[in-house]
Amino acid sequence: MEPKSQWAAQDFRAFLADYRRAWPDDVLTFEEPVSSDQDITAVIWRLADDGRAPMLHFKRVDGLGVEVAANVFASRARIARILGAPPERLHEAYQARARDAKGQRVVSAGPILDQIDSDWIDLGRLPMLKHFETDRARYITSGVIVAEHPQTGAGNLSYHRAMIHSSNALATSLH
Repeated sequence: MEPKSQWAAQDFRAFLADYRRAWPDDVLTFEEPVSSDQDITAVIWRLADDGRAPMLHFKRVDGLGVEVAANVFASRARIARILGAPPERLHEAYQARARDAKGQRVVSAGPILDQIDSDWIDLGRLPMLKHFETDRARYITSGVIVAEHPQTGAGNLSYHRAMIHSSNALATSLH
């Protein structure tokens, strides 16, 4: 499988279908409904207890209205496959891709530039899971928080686990 042509679409659904065709034993698909409240995490942990980390595809998740993929990057062998490298060359393949940054294009308009300051935002519409019994609410895991200083305009991007706090606010712990 040649990664440049195989993953060129940059579309996750196409990637999942292509990956499943290439490595069917590395993808588990669940057709039966599961709950968004801890079921998916329970499957991940049960497989991990057995020493397994396949990519998971849940087609029917109660309360979300969308399909869920999990464990996408849970295996070094899988990441190496995605990068078109043998597992023992994963680090080198990753570094080569990081150094080969693609060009960018500045645009004057588009959704990426939208700033929405409104009370009508409903974060509850996002497909978030409750992972553990001790979680107080549903979470975005590995979300990228974009922050900008209001006076200087200095910006920052960082990964965080963010809990839905209200219809238009997330809570995260910065430590």
